[in-house]
Amino acid sequence: MKGPRKISLPETYTNRRGETFEYTIHDHEIGDGRDYWLYTIQVKHETWGFRAFGVHATKQAFPTTALAEHLARTVALEAVQQRLEQATATGFPLVFPTWFDGWFVI
Repeated sequence: MKGPRKISLPETYTNRRGETFEYTIHDHEIGDGRDYWLYTIQVKHETWGFRAFGVHATKQAFPTTALAEHLARTVALEAVQQRLEQATATGFPLVFPTWFDGWFVI
């Protein structure tokens, strides 16, 4: 198994509280035989450091790499940004996984 492959350039997101985050999206090529795709959206905050959000998408719902990658870059990223809206300078509250039809964000 290879290490994660970065599929986005570093970008920034600032929430309503003024907290700024730098993030990148990574594809974790887990090999054939698995029935899901795995991505991480890796977020860095100046004060509290790094946090990785896992994006798990089933191959039944997203049968091609292109579809799964599009999910990670768009709707899954929006789900992570919604979580970052809760963040403060000291962190953010514990939240449960966000479940959707055929995919989820941890």
